[in-house]
Amino acid sequence: MDGNLAALSSEEKVGLQLFMDVGCTNCHNGNLLGGRNFGKVDSIYSYNPNDLGRFEFTGNESDKYFFKIPSLRNVVLTQPYFHDGSVQTIQEAVNRMNAYNLNRQLDRSEINTIISFLNALSDKAKVTR
Repeated sequence: MDGNLAALSSEEKVGLQLFMDVGCTNCHNGNLLGGRNFGKVDSIYSYNPNDLGRFEFTGNESDKYFFKIPSLRNVVLTQPYFHDGSVQTIQEAVNRMNAYNLNRQLDRSEINTIISFLNALSDKAKVTR
């Protein structure tokens, strides 16, 4: 993020390019690749129509289906995924987010390529469970 071209391996760079090309940065942006805003999960692939998101806290109709966009820093180390812990693997989380927010299905190779980049966002030395 600071322009250090040697910070990522060639595989991670391909993953970053795909991450940008498919539109992940529409929501996951900034220094932490997310974590600052809310986004609407609204597509033909409904996340959970019974979960009204931020609306459940604010009561504002305009907040229905809005959820906090998480930072992707250390994301591969922080399973389970989504605000309710309903997704157990990073592979499934990447797959679902592409379906929910980008109305696109990724193939297994594309998912693994993006995960290669996401692994580069981890600081395993600072994570404790």
